[in-house]
Amino acid sequence: MGHEPSVSGRLVIDPAQDMPQLRFGSVLPFGASEEASAAWLAHWPDQKLPALAGRTPRRASRRIADQPRLEALLRELEHDADLLAQRGVRAPDVGRVRTELQMPADQWR
Repeated sequence: MGHEPSVSGRLVIDPAQDMPQLRFGSVLPFGASEEASAAWLAHWPDQKLPALAGRTPRRASRRIADQPRLEALLRELEHDADLLAQRGVRAPDVGRVRTELQMPADQWR
């Protein structure tokens, strides 16, 4: 064909942009006061979440098809709360959210 190949464009994937870099934990109000933790606990079950296809955790807990995704979120929150506790940082009681949403941890073993 007579032409030398050349690069006309380049796609670079930066793994650091895949997930936000979190200081400690995830969406938990780390280092927060008891009032902040109580506010998070009161509002999180009724927040529409992209991870639940725009549903709230409360609504997802009632739909069998959404329960595995909600369970994954709850486990992530529990993991983050444990990490915070290991650092001596206050974290909300995710077990309380489980109880409120009627999502017992032993249901998924």
